Amino acid sequence: MDFIWNNYFIQILWTIWQICEASKGESHHRHCTIEAKLIVCSHKNLKSVPEWHPNATITKLLLDSNMITAIKDTNFRALPSLHNLTIASNHLRALSNSSFSGLKHLVYLNLAHNNLTSITRQIFGSDLKTLLHLHLEFNKIRKIPRDVFDNLINLKELHLEQNSLTLIHKHSFNKLRAIQWLTIDHNYLNNASVDWFRSINSTLRHFSMSHNPWICDFRTCEYRKWLNTLAKTRREFHNMVNIRCCHGYSPLTTIDSAFLCASPSHVGHLKVTANSTASLPCKDSSLKSPWTILSMKKNGTSACHMPVGHLDERLVVRQGELVIQGAHKNHSGRYCCLPEKTHNLKCTDVKVTSRNFNQTKTDNKSASQGAALAICIIAFTALLCGAVYFCRRKRRQYGVLRDTEVPPNNDEKVEESSNFSRNLSYNAKISEVQEACV
Repeated sequence: MDFIWNNYFIQILWTIWQICEASKGESHHRHCTIEAKLIVCSHKNLKSVPEWHPNATITKLLLDSNMITAIKDTNFRALPSLHNLTIASNHLRALSNSSFSGLKHLVYLNLAHNNLTSITRQIFGSDLKTLLHLHLEFNKIRKIPRDVFDNLINLKELHLEQNSLTLIHKHSFNKLRAIQWLTIDHNYLNNASVDWFRSINSTLRHFSMSHNPWICDFRTCEYRKWLNTLAKTRREFHNMVNIRCCHGYSPLTTIDSAFLCASPSHVGHLKVTANSTASLPCKDSSLKSPWTILSMKKNGTSACHMPVGHLDERLVVRQGELVIQGAHKNHSGRYCCLPEKTHNLKCTDVKVTSRNFNQTKTDNKSASQGAALAICIIAFTALLCGAVYFCRRKRRQYGVLRDTEVPPNNDEKVEESSNFSRNLSYNAKISEVQEACV
């Protein structure tokens, strides 16, 4: 009898404990909505991930559009059956190495529109081998290390667009043997590597590389050759990876691979006056477009090859020469020619000036000297006149300058001469009257 009562008492205590825990759980995620296998916590102004009670039935968790800044190692361990996890549009700055540990059934992970600056291999650990879709776009990630995706052997879709990427290791994608969709557009990448594709070429269906400041020079040689091979087998995929060089100005396929794989052996210099015509020789070249122009960086190194035919109609390629007709300052640059019997480029640095630089410098110097001399003469004259006037004024003031020393007034002279003339005429008339009376 006592045994029965003890069991009954234990059941009552167990029921009370479950009720308390349930009420406690409601307070932890009272802002979220739980529907069957789905938890929705979107747009709830959450600053941290709520604490969950062990639940093996939840397969989808939405935490997007909140203010979450960090993820703890234990945030998702109570939900081991998650298939879909969305933490997009938050304020995540970094992820711990065990953020997603224990999620062995996760298929979809969305971390887009956050402030992540770096990612490591430990974040995407061995528990994420079932992951198929990974969204990291619209973050601030600067580089992709070599082995960061090595555990994601079943990944089919990877989004890295709209980040701050400047470097992707050439072996970063080697273990993505099932990848079909890969995007790295709208970043700051400048060197394309053929090693990105060596191990994923058979599965990849879409690869977006646009809107990057690609540099097309000798470092792109192997990539350009790979494009030539790819064009013979899979034309559609070839069009996707045909990058545009020089900030999108020139497609890579318009640049002959011979240019990219050659190095400059001779660099000459030529000054050309504006609106004049200049000719650059190139002998024995069998290429259809034997000339390219290299845009220059501030340090003088080459940035990328551009076929001259894509620049200006005033650049005319003739037999054995390149003619610049009506030279303009925009025609300044390094023009390179690839002769047929050598693998070295022959380049000429062309500088277009408005007129002869030395003559302009001399004229400007002479003009400035003349203006300075005129200003000095005017200043000296004004100073001398002012000094003379000041001295004479002071001499009159202190009586040093007498009246006799003052030159006579011209008006007084005129008046005296007129009075003298009148007196003479008067005396003459008086003499005539006296003679008549007599």
